[in-house]
Amino acid sequence: MKVRDKSRSINCIPREDNYQVDLISKLASSKPVDFPTNIWVEVLEKPNVGEEELVAFPININKDYRTPIMHYLLIDELPSNKNKVMHLTKRGVRYCIIDNILYQRYVSTPLLKCLSP
Repeated sequence: MKVRDKSRSINCIPREDNYQVDLISKLASSKPVDFPTNIWVEVLEKPNVGEEELVAFPININKDYRTPIMHYLLIDELPSNKNKVMHLTKRGVRYCIIDNILYQRYVSTPLLKCLSP
């Protein structure tokens, strides 16, 4: 059976002509089956990633772009520089804090969560 469209075509392959794909799907579903010699199967007795390879990196909490905005919105803290005050008060209107998480808001979009770099 062949279905043709201007942009694509679909060919139906009979099951008996598609035995290799059936064997691979059975392998993926972990069902025991006799595989042909051209398919290699390796069973791992233990994970191939050792514990000595696991590394934990410390998280450094530094000030980023969100810090002055959150200070402004939570406790009305403004910087000492007049230019920064004007910039922050104009930008601060576009932000809100919900459950101590900073979100940026626009008129026609949902709230956008502000992430650290």
